Order: sequence, then C-alpha cells, then structure tokens
Amino acid sequence: MGDPANNSEVLTTDQDKERLGSWKEIADFLGRSVRTAQRYEAEEGMPVHRHKHSDADTVYAFKPEIEAWLASRQSGVRNLKPGDQGDPHGTGDSGRQIQNSPANHHGSMIGRMFGLRAWLAVVVLATVALAAAGLLVMSSDSSPPVRLLGYAQLTHDGHWKFGIATDAVWAYFFEGGTAGGNLCKVPATGGEVTCVPIDLPSAKVVAVSPDGAKVLLIGEQGINVEGAMWVASATGGQAHKVGTVTALDAAWAPRKKIFFTHAFAIWTINEDGTDATQFLKMPEVASNLGWSPDGNRLWYTTFTPGTPPATIWSVNFDGTGQRRLWAGDREHAGVCCGFWLASRKTLGFLELSNYQAYLRVAEDDPWPAFAKGTWFSLRRVSAAAQTAFGLSWVDRMAPDAAHNRLLALDPGPRQGRVYRFDPGNNTFQPMMDGTSARDIDFSPDGHSAVFIDNYDNSLWRYDLGQRVKTPLVRAPFFSSLPRWSPDGRSIALSGMGPDKVWRIYRVSPQGGTPESIIPNDPNEGAPTWSRDGRTLVFGKIDCVWSGDCGIYEYDLTAQSLRMLPGSQGFRTARCSPDGRYTAALRPSDGGLMLFDCKSRRWQRIYGPVAGDCLSWSHDSKYIYSHVGTGQDDQICRVSVPSGVPERVANLKDLQISGNRMSMWFGLAPDDSLLVTQAAASNEIFSVSYQLP
Repeated sequence: MGDPANNSEVLTTDQDKERLGSWKEIADFLGRSVRTAQRYEAEEGMPVHRHKHSDADTVYAFKPEIEAWLASRQSGVRNLKPGDQGDPHGTGDSGRQIQNSPANHHGSMIGRMFGLRAWLAVVVLATVALAAAGLLVMSSDSSPPVRLLGYAQLTHDGHWKFGIATDAVWAYFFEGGTAGGNLCKVPATGGEVTCVPIDLPSAKVVAVSPDGAKVLLIGEQGINVEGAMWVASATGGQAHKVGTVTALDAAWAPRKKIFFTHAFAIWTINEDGTDATQFLKMPEVASNLGWSPDGNRLWYTTFTPGTPPATIWSVNFDGTGQRRLWAGDREHAGVCCGFWLASRKTLGFLELSNYQAYLRVAEDDPWPAFAKGTWFSLRRVSAAAQTAFGLSWVDRMAPDAAHNRLLALDPGPRQGRVYRFDPGNNTFQPMMDGTSARDIDFSPDGHSAVFIDNYDNSLWRYDLGQRVKTPLVRAPFFSSLPRWSPDGRSIALSGMGPDKVWRIYRVSPQGGTPESIIPNDPNEGAPTWSRDGRTLVFGKIDCVWSGDCGIYEYDLTAQSLRMLPGSQGFRTARCSPDGRYTAALRPSDGGLMLFDCKSRRWQRIYGPVAGDCLSWSHDSKYIYSHVGTGQDDQICRVSVPSGVPERVANLKDLQISGNRMSMWFGLAPDDSLLVTQAAASNEIFSVSYQLP
C-alpha cells in the first residue's frame, strides 16, 4: 500500500495495478483466507516478496506470478524453491524438470501396464493401513486424565499482577500502579509477598534464568502486541534491554540462550542482545514457549489473530523433529500456558473456553511418520477436567513440574461504575444506579441508552425515564462498543460469536440474535455510523501480522468494502455527527488524525493521546480524548480542525492505587462527560495435580 502519507485511491503504474500489497489483498485475490495464503507461501512455494523492517516484514506479491503459480499447481507441477528436495542444484525449476523427465515418462508407462484395477488395490491397501494406524492412536485416549487434587491462594493483596514465572522456589510477577512498577515474588508454597522497585513503567514477567538469578520481562503493550524484552536481577533494581528486538513471548533456554517469538518466527538471542538468529519460521504467529525437563525439546503455539483456533507444536533444540501435538476447534479455541510433565514425553496445557479453564494432557507423538497428520495427534489428548475447582479464567501460568503443581494467575470479577462529571464543583457523581456498565451510547430520541456489562460483556438497554434494564444479547456472545443507528431502528456493535472471530453485528433495540453484517471479513473493530445511516466506518483489530490494519467504510446498500486512502496502520474510527469528518488514531506516534470526507485527505491535529476512546461533541466542533497517565491522567477536548486542546477533567481522583483500571469515557446527550471506572485484581493460586 506504500507510505500512508503518499497513499491514493488511483495507482499510477502498470506494475502497481498488478501488485498485491498485503496478506489481505493476496488472500482476496486467491479467494482464500489469510491463513491459507500464508500456508501456500510457506508450504507450497507461492511467490511472495518481502520488504525487511526492524520490527516486521511487509509482504507483497504480483498477480501474474500468483496466476502462474496457480496454473502450475493445478497442472500438478510444484515449484520447488532452490535447495528443496528434488532440486539438488538449486535451479528453482525442478518442478518442470520432474514433469518432463524420462523417469516420469517411464513411470506413466508402468502405470498404464499395471492397470487401473491394480492401482485401485494399492489405494485401498494404503487407506486400510492408515485407518489401522488411526485406531492405534485413538486407543491411547483410553488412559485416565490427570487428576486435580486441590488449590491454594498464595496472594491476597488485591493488586493487578502482570505475568508469572517460577524457579520452583519463588513465583515472580510484576505489579503496576499509578506510581510506577515493582518486581514482586511470593514463595511457591505460600507466604509473604516482597516487592522491590524496578525502572519499568509497565511489563510482564515471562521467565526466570536457569540459575534463578535473573528475571526476563516483556514490555506490556496490550493483547497480542509485541514489546521490548528486559532482563533484571531477581532482587530488583536496574533492568537492561535485550537488544532492539520486540517479542510477543519468550523463554530462557536451559542452555542460557533466550528464545522469543516475533511475528511469524521463533528467534534466539543472547542476553546482551547479540546474535539474534531466526530459529524456526512458520505460516502463523508464534506464542507461548516452554522447555522439556531435559532441555532438548521446545513447545510453542501458533495462531492467526482473529482467526482461531490455536495449535500446539514441539520441536528439537536444533530445529528438527517438528510435531503437531494438538489443534483446537472453534468451540475450544483458546490455548494457554503449556508445561512438560516431569520425566515424561507428555505436555500439559490449559484450554480456555466459555469462561472456564480446562487442563488437558497430550503425548509428544512417538510416530514421526504421522507427525503432520492432524487427526492422528489429536486423538492423543486426554479427556478434559475443569481446573482448580472454581478458577474461572487464567491470565498466565507457571509450571513447577518437579512438584506436580501449577502457579496460575486468576482474575476476579470485573466491576465498573459509571460517573458523570460536574464541572461546577469539579467532582464525579455516580449515575445509572450503580450499574456495572461501559461503552454507553444514547438513542437518537434521548429516551434510552445501550451499554455493555463489565462482568460478562453482555449487551443491555437502559430506559432513562423508568430506570429499567433489559438484556439484549447475553453471554457467551462477547459484545463491545454498541452504536445506535441514526434512525434508532437498529444497533451496530463489535462482537465475537460462536466462530470466535471479531465481526460487526446488528441487533434490534428489543434484542434477539445478532446478525453479522459484512461477509468474509474478520477482525472488525467498533462500528460508527455515517450521518445518513448508509455506511459503517470502522478500524481493524488484531491485524498487525495480516497487514490489513486501517480504517474501512462499508456501504450497506451496495455491500461494498474499501479502506480509506492513507489510513494504513490506523485504528479507532469515529464519524462526526455532521458527517464532515472521521477521526482516528495512529498508533505509531499516538497521533489524533482527522479525515476530511470531501477532500479525502488526512491530517494530524493533536497527539499523543492515550487509550482507544474518542468521542465527538454533538455539534461536531470537538473531539474528546484521553491524555496522560498516572497523576496527569485527564480527558481533554480538541477543537476541529485547529487541534487546540482544552482540559475537561482530571481523572486522578478516580484511580485506585495498585489495581488495574480500564477507562471508558463518553458523552451524555447534553455533552457532559461520562466515565466508567472498571477496576479489577488478580491473585496467584497454586494448583496441585496427580499424574495417571
């Protein structure tokens, strides 16, 4: 797509017309999903080019090359890459050589002599053999699952904890607050929590060094967002950065190398940031790393953001022997926190589904010949057992396989109260009768509001006159950021249904089954209506690796979808009430961006801003945004189009020290400021288990 500042709707050269500038465009050209397109490139040599960047690669392809590859694929010719098996000379043309070789011609003659009937017999025998092998593997599922013996709560401080790792003596974690961060630890058997200051504003603990002297942390940026890696002494103090790389997850190898996941690969690096080397490449995003007790095998998960399910793999220390151990489905898509069981070739992991955590066990498949077959290894997973007799969810888990226990972070219920700011006395006053609500939007007639319940993410309508709440869409459907249509007849929202994919839905103000609006388009963020109600504008989420981050508009009448020119990389779209502008955020610098719907151009009018909330005043003269952190946490309004800021309210009086707070804000029909204080805490539990 090019640099956003130079992007335009009309491409200028013949080469540009034939160019596909992202995984999304490549997938659309193929008529397949992004995940399938990436697999074609990784496994079947589909021609895809890359621009190398420091943080991630940008992909592009050309239509004629893709068409030629498709033609060769359909004719049975596989374009091997130089160095592939069957291309010993590295010519890259071995597919054509194989098709026209004398040996291939001789084989076809034998096939004709052998006869169709004999060929069918071979196929039948092969099928029977495979079925027998499948029954062998299926029989292994009869072993009893791991037993859960009990759990104990190790911390009780009510603070939010980021990450957890253990050396079997201590459980380490990071605690954040308005005053800064602390590296904390608690004995793995329970006891007093001790904390020391650490010079990082926000981070999560992911690993402890093999000698127990150091802790590895990753900067906390948000869900599925990479951050810089840091190494700190287990006693606290100064932390040093591990090179200039970013990682989604990391693990300290028993042989003292750091293995980390970055984009579509696993990498290794030294603690001092030197010798960053790609260890293993894959067609999906890699996450969640862990080592077998002998240090010879690594486990990891792969996933496509917004397109479940996740898959668990294992591989040898030298990169050989890659095996698929387990793959979820759309009903059981969440995978977390794998761990090797002591002295066994067995992997335990958590499956997250419908607000419950389940413990599963999968054997590391001893039959390499079947390692690439999904259904073989799937049958080697034990029956599920609900974990911890009541733990509802798990943020992260640290295994202590030597003592048959797991140390898990389990969040308590999230609550949120709504406040209305009174500028007269500079105070926040509770409203909506203490309802736990966020993402509030008011009907055009001003009689009702819709909101999301903080506890279970269900959608509700609130009658402002009668003060009565009515459920519209209940859990386990995950609702977010509802918006009334201009005529008040429907509500658009971002949600996650049974397919576990973020999409834009529409529902009646009286409730009912949500209807997906845009076909075959995942990762859709919060919708916002155009003034005439004919168009929805939205930003993408979980889109960094697929390369389709940007602001999109969907014409409901024509059923057509397109990205706004120059918006690549932007998020959080909001249309102005008068229909003249669209506001958005640019994550690269926190810039508040303004799109003129007539000139079709963007300009940066203010920044940086914090969070993802933007609200327009009803006269379209101001954009309200969240600015600052800690003691300087405030809501300001920015004039349009001049970009002059004006402070509206300071939020420091709503902060709860030590607790994680997510802040939503919006405007009432009279433009008075509404704020939801959604506070939560999580605690560490020790879960003991017994092997069969």
